[in-house]
Amino acid sequence: ARTYQHFRHEPGNPHSLASNYLYRALPVGDEIWIANYTGGLEIMRPSGDTWTMRRITTRDRTDAYGLASNQFSHLDRDPQGNIWLASQGYQRFFGDPEGQWGFRHLLIDARDRQREFLPTFLYMYREEGGRIWLGSKSGLWRVDLLPGAELAPWEGDSIPPLLEAEVRVFTTADGLPSQTVYAIIPDEQGRLWLSTQKGLSRFDPTTGQFRNYDARDGLADDEFNGNAVAKDQRGFLYFGGINGLTYFHPDSLRENQHAPSVAITAIHLFNEPLRPWGTIPQSEVRLTEAAPFVQELALSHRDYVISFEFAALDFTQPEKNQYAYQMEGLDDDWVAAGNRRYVTYTNLAPGTYTFRVRASNNDGIWNEAGTALRIVVAPPWWRRWWAYLLYAGLLAGAVALLIRTRTRKVRQEMRLQARLEQAKVEERERVRAQSSRDFHDEAGNHITKISLYTGLVRRGLDQSSDLNAYLTQVEGNLEALSRGMKDFIWVLDPQKDSLEEIVQRVVDFGHSLFQDSEIEFLPDIDLPGSGALPLDVTSKRNLLMICKEAMNNALKYAQAATVRLKVSVSAGVLQLDLMDDGLGFERDKLVRVNGLNNMRKRAEEMGATLQIDATPGVGTRLHLQKEINPNG
Repeated sequence: ARTYQHFRHEPGNPHSLASNYLYRALPVGDEIWIANYTGGLEIMRPSGDTWTMRRITTRDRTDAYGLASNQFSHLDRDPQGNIWLASQGYQRFFGDPEGQWGFRHLLIDARDRQREFLPTFLYMYREEGGRIWLGSKSGLWRVDLLPGAELAPWEGDSIPPLLEAEVRVFTTADGLPSQTVYAIIPDEQGRLWLSTQKGLSRFDPTTGQFRNYDARDGLADDEFNGNAVAKDQRGFLYFGGINGLTYFHPDSLRENQHAPSVAITAIHLFNEPLRPWGTIPQSEVRLTEAAPFVQELALSHRDYVISFEFAALDFTQPEKNQYAYQMEGLDDDWVAAGNRRYVTYTNLAPGTYTFRVRASNNDGIWNEAGTALRIVVAPPWWRRWWAYLLYAGLLAGAVALLIRTRTRKVRQEMRLQARLEQAKVEERERVRAQSSRDFHDEAGNHITKISLYTGLVRRGLDQSSDLNAYLTQVEGNLEALSRGMKDFIWVLDPQKDSLEEIVQRVVDFGHSLFQDSEIEFLPDIDLPGSGALPLDVTSKRNLLMICKEAMNNALKYAQAATVRLKVSVSAGVLQLDLMDDGLGFERDKLVRVNGLNNMRKRAEEMGATLQIDATPGVGTRLHLQKEINPNG
């Protein structure tokens, strides 16, 4: 007869099990290692007809090599003999012949997060190549130990002895039916079968795709138990659940390869269904055929709430059919709808859209072509092409009116400004003319009287009197004053403002100055069509004084045979040259001569450039250049 020996937790007995929640037993030599879900790691060793019990908990080692938790759900052994324990974090046991033992903790090194310890793990499957798959309460973990992690040294008490690894976590976002993975087992094709809280899942590590099965596919229940998994020599898989045992051969499962047709089954406006030749109160849209056969839908801007219902025409397990839709012209990409079979859009802007739907069957076989519906949303009248033409015309008219109004105002302002300027000019010219006459009458009369009185005094004096010399000086100064006064009066006279008048004044002065001397004065005046150009009073006066100063210098100091005056206007620029063939003078005297400095200042006042060239024994040349404004 067979006999059974039972081991249970006995309160008050330290040599009994810590609790009755045992998840896995693993033979290790002569011992049996037990993962106790609430009591730590327990090791049973046979001693004759009895067993001795040893327990390892977090209290046994409080340093970095101690257990991270007393809650264990799985034990396993790799080909190298290492014992791996699944708890809050994942740990590997180590020991040596001298009786030293401890645990090394696994640490992830994910590029997209900080380094952190692992969460609670429930199961471990280790591939022959060394890759580790972990079932946890936070998904399926793929663990690749980093090179050298097995032998990485550790020194010091502040840094825990860690096994570094890169991980990839698969969650419900990747296709898992549940975040909790109880057990992992491979089939003959290298695919992993996972038991979860919501059925079984087949995972292909090559593609990263999940295929999920639940009670609707024939499972006893959707909920399974931890560690309740096995595979026999024929390749059958066994999973223990809360409602019994489920077993099958993976090759016996046939996938539904039918890519389902998909149809738009209903169109709603404002949550009211559109029916062939029917109407709804809020819209004028009418369908001429049933929704699945409609290829184009015309809407107005007032139809701003539109909904679509759609369905995959595969009825194997219709509740597992999946859908995706896209409104081309609005959605940038496909929108995964899961098993939801409707969508609503609001406030579609005027334009042309294409609503597309595609669907998959219960085994994830997609109809990529799907179905499509063209939608045209007409703009309101104020956004139609002829309205924009009207807007453009109104805008152009407004701009033209604005320009016309502004131009008229500017012209009025310009005319007013011109009248003001003309009035100022006329007033200024009137004052100049009046001043010229008054100055001529007053100053001229007094100078004439002084000259007469001087003549009378001279006739009454003896020829030998010393007063004659003084009277001669008085008469000379009166003559000079008379000539200067005439020039001043001439400058003030507005009737003498033309370039021709000014040049003629200079020529007349030259003839008068050189007529009693041995110097020949040769004017060369070329003003065809430019003689009437006006000069302002400042330029008129300074030009006259520069020419008189230069001619007087030539008469007094040059000892020249000829003095030439050449005047011309080209491209609105006055060119004046006064040249003699006299003695000339040294270049350094050009700076020191006071008369020359005065001429330079006068040229600067009138906005002209003045250049004086003198060569000893050759003569002197004065060149003046000035731009003339035709408007004065």
